[in-house]
Amino acid sequence: MGEGGSTYRKLLWMGIFVGVLLVGMLVKGAWLIYADGQKKSIPAEFRAALRGVPEYATLARHDDTEENRVKLREAGRSVQEVLDRLYGSWKVSLHPWPLWGSAPDLDVAADKIAFTAVRFKKYRVVDYTRMDVYLIDLHKMALIQLTAGSHYNSSPRLSPDGRFVAYLDDSTENGPELMLVKADGSSQTRIASGVASDFRWRGERELQFRVRQAVSNPRAGGGGEKAMIARLSPAGRVVEIRDEAAY
Repeated sequence: MGEGGSTYRKLLWMGIFVGVLLVGMLVKGAWLIYADGQKKSIPAEFRAALRGVPEYATLARHDDTEENRVKLREAGRSVQEVLDRLYGSWKVSLHPWPLWGSAPDLDVAADKIAFTAVRFKKYRVVDYTRMDVYLIDLHKMALIQLTAGSHYNSSPRLSPDGRFVAYLDDSTENGPELMLVKADGSSQTRIASGVASDFRWRGERELQFRVRQAVSNPRAGGGGEKAMIARLSPAGRVVEIRDEAAY
């Protein structure tokens, strides 16, 4: 009787172990299917046109002339053609749409292009309540959707090494939240709430930003905003957030 009970317990624990293993495999498989759905291969014919986007974006950033803005708008058209090819016409639109004549909201670093795009509802009505962040990896020629939901995401900023994208998520009543996501779309992290739009990277692991204060203190300066710096680990975790008197 004792030996039978011992054998039963061994079988029970073995069954539990196998069950946990199977659940883990199913979860991993589901994640791989989801990640594959978020990533789309870009046709080879777009390679040459997309290669010019980082150059034009860099020129426009450092030398904001009409000629460079025209180049940037043309680069935006190339990105829009990719979206039309992969999602279908009138499905996903680069924001602002290049045909409107304004420069697209995109950022470039380390052979990557990060940008925002909106989805179309029925009857070609743009849904401005939802704006997602996308990334084009020029090395792998892949389009990756970094965010997906009912939120209004904007102002993507690539880290200098291209490993992370910081962006604003305007989904709360406390003002835009500064978010961080890896370039493959994983590990989203909230940095701070009530953030102004003029945030930027300072090196590969530090973010400079301003948070809006509820009460403006004239003696502190800054017009009711406090300058902050977030220091990140190599894995993208927040190590420290501290005050910064000025950029």
